[in-house]
Amino acid sequence: MLVWTCAMVHAETPQDTFAQIVAALIPPGDVGSMWKDLDAVEQIRWQPLPPTMLSTPLPGGAMFSRDGVATIAGRRVAVKAAGTRSTVTNVYFRNQGEAIGEDTVLAALTHRGLALQPARCPIRPSPAASDKWWTIKETGSSPNWFYSQTSCKGVKCEAFALFFVAPPPMTPEERKLYTDHCVGGGGR
Repeated sequence: MLVWTCAMVHAETPQDTFAQIVAALIPPGDVGSMWKDLDAVEQIRWQPLPPTMLSTPLPGGAMFSRDGVATIAGRRVAVKAAGTRSTVTNVYFRNQGEAIGEDTVLAALTHRGLALQPARCPIRPSPAASDKWWTIKETGSSPNWFYSQTSCKGVKCEAFALFFVAPPPMTPEERKLYTDHCVGGGGR
């Protein structure tokens, strides 16, 4: 049985609240997350269990999902957890309100003690290559992956994801835009 610990610290800004949610979702040690473990994150109201079995897999291959809504400094952010019948493999966040900001989110995650390393970066700066990936690690946990998207098919948006398994392989189109060999904060 996985036991979640959530230090309830008053988070004053949207990025601090979001970082608190991400930190609470990261499973301790090498143990994965069970669907019921999601309920320990107070800022997210989840649909009741069990997770919904999907008729077609999500892009990462998940066949089960559970929707929720996070309250982040008074803002409502859509959340979707995905995974197998028994475990959660990914948690997606889609903010359709005022942007929290990628840079401020990364700074808040680092401030909470999470180590971030660029893992998939644009080869060259381009509006077509706005997605970014980092490994994210909390002391005592296995590495996970954090994803940020600021353009959705050419339209400004804000989406984040937390992956407890390796991210999906890049498509041939993505390989033209991104590299897994990040240098510093950017590509090759």
